[in-house]
Amino acid sequence: MREGGASFPGVVAVGTLGSLVVQLPLYALGRCAGGERLRGFAERHGAWLTLAPADLERAEGWFARHGRKAVFLCRFVPACAR
Repeated sequence: MREGGASFPGVVAVGTLGSLVVQLPLYALGRCAGGERLRGFAERHGAWLTLAPADLERAEGWFARHGRKAVFLCRFVPACAR
């Protein structure tokens, strides 16, 4: 079904490509920076972001337990930036 000149396969392809264009550089940045740099950043500047090193440890523990399920399920949740 076509409305407004967009086809469903085209919308899926462009949405997938857009997601990859945004997420791959962020993944690479996180991979290069590593956990120790993030902890150091949280120790120095975490007060501005209300982020403490203990918060990172708690998040790492949660992600170790539930990460695969969370990533799988959250991929199906659409988000809209306005």
